[in-house]
Amino acid sequence: MKILDSIECRRRFRLPAVERRLGSGSGDGRGAGVRVERRQASGPRLVGYAAVFEQLSQDLGGFREKIARGAFAKSLRGDVRGLLNHNSDFVLARTTNRTLRLSEDRVGLAFEMEPLESVIGEHVLAAVERRDISEMSFAFRTIADRWIIENGETTRTLLEVELFDVSPVAFAAYPQTDVAIDDDTRAMRRRFEELLVTLSRERKLHLAEVELDHSRDLARAQARDPWRRQAALERELGIR
Repeated sequence: MKILDSIECRRRFRLPAVERRLGSGSGDGRGAGVRVERRQASGPRLVGYAAVFEQLSQDLGGFREKIARGAFAKSLRGDVRGLLNHNSDFVLARTTNRTLRLSEDRVGLAFEMEPLESVIGEHVLAAVERRDISEMSFAFRTIADRWIIENGETTRTLLEVELFDVSPVAFAAYPQTDVAIDDDTRAMRRRFEELLVTLSRERKLHLAEVELDHSRDLARAQARDPWRRQAALERELGIR
């Protein structure tokens, strides 16, 4: 076994500052994944594991990887989001308001997520229940890692990371996944991405409508109050 230089290895494999990983497993208690849990006292929630400890990943382009127990410990006190497909336009939950709860146990990084009551929140719950979405991914920045080469195989161990988000994902985040995707799956991905674009457009349209309604209300108020109308005109002309 030979210990390698961490910085040189990250440079060699061209790892970005913020990385994403699929937590391997099926979500049925044997590994990482997500399922819907319904309780009478509260609404539906997503539960499962975003990552599992001490399990080697697939080949990530020349090396394999595992996560040491305690790697997420400091992040549990931080501000972490629950997103859909790592897309910050679709925030489902957040640790600071307790709608996302994270913990480490002997298996890995466990989570409970109460999705926002919205179109996208309902979509995620329905997709997970139907098992259209069954996997979890997490985004992180490496604080400390260890690289070794043994029997010709390079292995990286994540010792400490800064966690940014945990996300239900439709597709695996591993680099080689695209190679195995067939035409039907690619079409499904396009339809899913088109849905996200549509939802984003609808959100922007809603914000524009709210702003327009506010402008109309302000105009009506100024029409009823000539002094307010004059003050607004002076502000627009730069007259004090």
